[in-house]
Amino acid sequence: MTEFDPHYVRIGRQQAAHILGLSLSEFDRRRRDDPRCPDGAKDSPARGSARLFRLSDIYAYSEQLMLGNDSL
Repeated sequence: MTEFDPHYVRIGRQQAAHILGLSLSEFDRRRRDDPRCPDGAKDSPARGSARLFRLSDIYAYSEQLMLGNDSL
């Protein structure tokens, strides 16, 4: 298995929601309402371009949720 650094891996919205154990709508709600939830970044300024998330940011947010720091 190839080793990789999660700081340099970008994943899509569906993968991020899946890692967090959330539905897409719940993930979108948390992105909107929870300032701790990663917002990701567009990979291009073009309309309709994918929003990607740094894997390490998703892991950090997941850890906050598992530690019970989930106020939403």
